[in-house]
Amino acid sequence: MQSESPGKEASGLAEFHWLMAMLQHIDVGIVVLDRDYRVCVWNGFMENHSGLLAERVVGAPLFDRFPDIPEGWLRNKADTVFLLGNRAFAIWEQRPYLFRFKNYRPITGMAPFMYQNVTIIPLESVTGEVEHVCLIVYDVTDAALGKLALAGKASSARDPGPIWPAVVDEQFRRHAAAGRCATLVLIRVGTEEGDRGSVVDESARGEAERMIRRHLRTGDVVGVADDAVFGVVLADADAASGAFFAQCLCRGASRRNGKATFSVALGVTPLTPAVTGSESWLRKGRRALAEAKATGRNTYVVTGADSHLP
Repeated sequence: MQSESPGKEASGLAEFHWLMAMLQHIDVGIVVLDRDYRVCVWNGFMENHSGLLAERVVGAPLFDRFPDIPEGWLRNKADTVFLLGNRAFAIWEQRPYLFRFKNYRPITGMAPFMYQNVTIIPLESVTGEVEHVCLIVYDVTDAALGKLALAGKASSARDPGPIWPAVVDEQFRRHAAAGRCATLVLIRVGTEEGDRGSVVDESARGEAERMIRRHLRTGDVVGVADDAVFGVVLADADAASGAFFAQCLCRGASRRNGKATFSVALGVTPLTPAVTGSESWLRKGRRALAEAKATGRNTYVVTGADSHLP
């Protein structure tokens, strides 16, 4: 069998060189993984935003280099691509980001991180087998914040519903790494009549949000955790501080003085050694909130303690 002519071989090498140069400078992230989830390609976009050169990443297991990536979630997505040879997608509304990169865009500098869409495509070998997958990471921060603003949910660094789990994750890692205390408070806003099935109107919801913000300090973070649930992370606050914050809101909701009426139920969860991660923190917080809702109007429950009434 004849080998290719020197001219064709040189042309092929030139095309490969151009392709690699394009991948290095293209304004999207390119990450190629093998079946063991070892990194095979790490382009310039990924270097710039992660701060890690390709030589420090290529050949290493992805989850070793980036332990905060949700391994089970990504494996579930990518394993399907390996098996079926079909593309898979992840959009920021479902998961705000895959790689936690800081946001450096000047227009949307208020965002604490880069919102990302991710496409996972199969890469076939010469035998037709899918031996690698390519992750294409798109920076969609401008579009995401624009959509949130149109929905009336954007509020600077105080993050709304779709990204609240990511905010809690950031706060957990920040406080846990420094050995600092913090307390998560989930606040369910309901009607003053106590009908848990009813939805408060916008006037009452706005009044509740203003009341919450009046009791926040510098460093505290507030967001929309669900349709009728606000979430707060109290910085450098222990269980007693969280309970005091909850008492203030319960009493405030009881004394509306003719303004828009509403009631609150609060789940207060301090960051303790029993909290193993942000998901654990949120899970305990939701459980405490459910207990408070079952207790009655304007009540709160502290995780690991008895219910408290104002």
